[in-house]
Amino acid sequence: MEEFAYRFKQIHALKNNISDPSLGPVEVALIDDGTDITHPDLRNIKFTGKSFYPYQEGPTWRISPYWDSSSGHGTLMARLIHRICPSALIHVIKLQTFSGEGSTKLQIHPDSATKASLQRYILFFCECF
Repeated sequence: MEEFAYRFKQIHALKNNISDPSLGPVEVALIDDGTDITHPDLRNIKFTGKSFYPYQEGPTWRISPYWDSSSGHGTLMARLIHRICPSALIHVIKLQTFSGEGSTKLQIHPDSATKASLQRYILFFCECF
């Protein structure tokens, strides 16, 4: 990981000497369970995001914020992305998760992924093994 991050940063250093306006910043869509933006490794990073995680609190339906990670996985992924490419613009897309029957492993709720893709004009391909 460290070697890859080092090599990637060398490419960024070369880019600084090129005045091609088409070379914009790297943009990453982080599609996961949210990202804890208060994590010490992520404090000075500006995120954009949207949540597709509805939940019911009494009679009221609410949306869980994209800056809240239910398992920490999305936070870990954001940290790794930032480590490899510190200048990347990270767009957090929080999807609804649930624990599978007889398992503690979180899974993405399919309706949540479909709704997110339709609103963002994203084509999702999902293959389960």
